[in-house]
Amino acid sequence: MKSKTIYTKKGSSTLIEPGIIRFSLKENVEWALEDAKETHKANMELSNGEKFCVYMIASRFFIPTKEAQEFISTKECTDYRVGAAFVVKNAGLKILGNLFVKYFKSRSPSRLFTSEDTAMKWMRKLLNEAQKK
Repeated sequence: MKSKTIYTKKGSSTLIEPGIIRFSLKENVEWALEDAKETHKANMELSNGEKFCVYMIASRFFIPTKEAQEFISTKECTDYRVGAAFVVKNAGLKILGNLFVKYFKSRSPSRLFTSEDTAMKWMRKLLNEAQKK
C-alpha cells in the first residue's frame, strides 16, 4: 500500500496502513483550534470515515492551545479515533507528554511509548477490538 499524506498549515497526516495515521508537526509551532480542526478533517479523509488510531513521534517541541486540546477530546473527534499514541525519545518530551495525557482526558485511550513498534502493536490491538464491536 502506498502511503497517502495530507499536508496542513502546521504539519501533516500520513496513512501508514489501514486504520493507522502518523501525525507530524512542524518544529516549534503553536497548534491552535483551527489547526486541530484541519488535522481532524485530514484524518477523517485518510480513514475514509472509518475508525482509526493516530500516533505522533514526539521529537519536536510544540504548544497545543487549550482550545485545540479540548477539541481533540470531544465526541466529534473520538467517535472515529479509537486511540492516540505518542512515541517519545527524550525525557523532556516524555514529561510534557505524560502531563498532556493525564490532564486532558480523552474519550479514547492515549498512551506514551518509547518504541514505534510497541505503539504500532498497541494501535493494531485497539483497532481489532473496535472492529469486533
